[in-house]
Amino acid sequence: MNKRILLDTDMVVYALNHDIVLSKKKYAISILTEIAVCSHRKFESSRIEEFYNLLKEFKIYQLNDRVKETSIELKHKYALSLDESIICSTALVHQNLLITKNRKFSTIPNLNIFFMDKIRL
Repeated sequence: MNKRILLDTDMVVYALNHDIVLSKKKYAISILTEIAVCSHRKFESSRIEEFYNLLKEFKIYQLNDRVKETSIELKHKYALSLDESIICSTALVHQNLLITKNRKFSTIPNLNIFFMDKIRL
């Protein structure tokens, strides 16, 4: 399995807002992150174009049965929001490192996670 780094939505927004260059073919996002960023009202049309260019470099994980079932289980067991459960289950199912600020994920067993605590969004 090709290991990648899964960025949650806040990390993608942070990278776009701070013109951070992310190395090619290393990162992934959930389809949920794509939807959230593209529908975010704070982005000007030029920023959305940048995001689409950035997407060309990312693996985008679609929802599948394993992600769906894991997401439902996590949502109920750990009181996560639907968004949180989908991002977390995507990282778990695909065995990716998850980069996030969300400390709620610290209670999820077997989740490979890195917290970006120093970033202010």
